[in-house]
Amino acid sequence: MSIVPKKYHVFISPPLRRVFFGDSDDSSREVIEKLNAEVAVLKARVGSLKRDKDLLMDRCEAAQCALTRLTSDERAARLARDEAKELVRVAKLIIKKAREDARVAKHTLRELQMENDTRNCR
Repeated sequence: MSIVPKKYHVFISPPLRRVFFGDSDDSSREVIEKLNAEVAVLKARVGSLKRDKDLLMDRCEAAQCALTRLTSDERAARLARDEAKELVRVAKLIIKKAREDARVAKHTLRELQMENDTRNCR
């Protein structure tokens, strides 16, 4: 501030000043008591909010744990479903092959029966 001329100090000096309460001892004591009461109320509220925060954090952690378990169970269920789908696909192929074999065997049996009938007719 010593470098700046005095006429400009008004523009540079900080706009916030110290606040002094009234000169009377009674009013300052009342104000201090009110402020102390407000501080006590606010401290109680902060304590309550901290407890609420701790409870919410516990619930959040429990929800995250449940979500992790659910994700793991879902992954296992998907794997089991995929394995079951593969087994169904293989079973369908086996059934299709068995039906084809049965059709061929039936056709062969008919041919043999017809051949046998033609031999017996001669």
